[in-house]
Amino acid sequence: GLEEFVRRMHFFGYGRGVNRLWDLQVVPPIAAIGILLTAFVAPLAFVALLGIYVAIIGGYTLFLLARARRPEYLFSIPVVFVLEHASYTFGFWKGTIEAISRRGAR
Repeated sequence: GLEEFVRRMHFFGYGRGVNRLWDLQVVPPIAAIGILLTAFVAPLAFVALLGIYVAIIGGYTLFLLARARRPEYLFSIPVVFVLEHASYTFGFWKGTIEAISRRGAR
């Protein structure tokens, strides 16, 4: 179910971080840090970035809803996307921090 999906995404992000697999998939976790820092430096910019994120997820949800014609997607898809992004990002940073910590302990 959803809990297992979140666990898998966290593990996937963790694996990329701990093994330092740097490619296009590291952009979202790095961008997330920048976006969160924006909340403290420029709160209005943070709200705008958050609005863009919500609009993208909302637009894609409506696109999938129109194609599949399944009303439950209106609520389930945004939840799954947010959980996917958050769990991958947390896993990535956990793996990256552990990799750096291990390297410093040698």
